[in-house]
Amino acid sequence: MKYFKQILLFGLLATILSCGGSGVSVFTSANLRYAAPSLIQNDDGNSPIVICSVAHDGKMIGNTSSSLYYWTGPLAPPTNTGLVNYKYSQVNSNGSMISSAGFYNSVVANPFHLTTDPTGLWTPYGINDLGEGIAQVEINEGMIGGFWDVDHTFHQLPIADASQSYGVFNLTNSKRFFGAELDYISFDKPVVLKDTLVWNSPTSLPFKPTYPSDPGSGYWWPMKVNTQTGVAVFAAIDSSFSVEAAGVLPANETEVFALQGSGIMPLGISDNGIIIGGMKDAGSSTLVSTTYSPYVWPNKDEAAVPLNSVVTDTSGWELGTPIAILGNGDIIGAGKYTVGGVTKDAYYYLKRL
Repeated sequence: MKYFKQILLFGLLATILSCGGSGVSVFTSANLRYAAPSLIQNDDGNSPIVICSVAHDGKMIGNTSSSLYYWTGPLAPPTNTGLVNYKYSQVNSNGSMISSAGFYNSVVANPFHLTTDPTGLWTPYGINDLGEGIAQVEINEGMIGGFWDVDHTFHQLPIADASQSYGVFNLTNSKRFFGAELDYISFDKPVVLKDTLVWNSPTSLPFKPTYPSDPGSGYWWPMKVNTQTGVAVFAAIDSSFSVEAAGVLPANETEVFALQGSGIMPLGISDNGIIIGGMKDAGSSTLVSTTYSPYVWPNKDEAAVPLNSVVTDTSGWELGTPIAILGNGDIIGAGKYTVGGVTKDAYYYLKRL
């Protein structure tokens, strides 16, 4: 069975940001190189901080069991915001945030209480750099998708069949939305995914992309969308939750183009077309695991290569799943770090050379 909560977890992992780097416009396996990993500080002295959102410019938020933390960039120390750990917290490049508690102009501001029309139990899934947020709303034994504009007014995204449950899980700065039809069961139970939906504007009916291959009993799903360029990466996932193929949907187009290789889940794309991904290792059951092998497509036309092969020095590190790619191609990921004979779970930052 195809469960939407598992896929959403992957989508939340695959966040995008941007920093420095060289001026090369198209990268290949021959010229794509990263500096040795830098350790991201994620300890408040008592417990590890889990990164839950990364903005396009490198701002990050994360949480412990009780507190929310904020980084101004991957190499900055985390700051306790004084806020509690709200669910589904997402941050943008201006430092604004959306969570189950509402909208924050900054991580130290009081929240603006958000409502939906129609009224229902809502869950936020993203925020763009304009401060517009998206949400899934449970109403009348079904689900709908919509967004809050810059004035925090909620708008339901249109759909041809008003009886069809659907959700929205990604948005861009140009107001392009990505979601899916859903077979609704109940809010706290798994929801079966159906066809992917893409809205080119808040008022247009969605279209269903065309794909380079038939997923059979599975489905194609947009794993992550670059909020600035509008380019999305897709995965074809079968009924056993294995990745059969990967693809890219260019901005303002309707056809997904195939990426070379199989078995690698694409998890994000930079402004200059570098794509990160992870391949499930034997015995692993979730992409959150740091035992996932990290890969990178230097561009959409070249085969993916192991991430280790383009890093100058990985001494002390076991690089795991890349969870975010910066606008210029810098990478944040989860792995294992060994120092003084002690190995611990850690986050790494790879600066593109």
